[in-house]
Amino acid sequence: MGNVLELNPVLLFLSLFIGERMAGLLGVFLAIPIAGMIAAWMKSAKAEPNPVLEEVPEKIVEQ
Repeated sequence: MGNVLELNPVLLFLSLFIGERMAGLLGVFLAIPIAGMIAAWMKSAKAEPNPVLEEVPEKIVEQ
């Protein structure tokens, strides 16, 4: 499962531990998909540049 999601095995074990502590058996079943979604969200947030930060008003640049 870790190879498919491209997640570190330590991260998978940590997510299983946290899921078990928070929600018991249901948390164990949901921990890996939730960790995969969070990892994919973090990767996409890093890959996409922020268009607001890229636009620099000309007035600020001229000063």
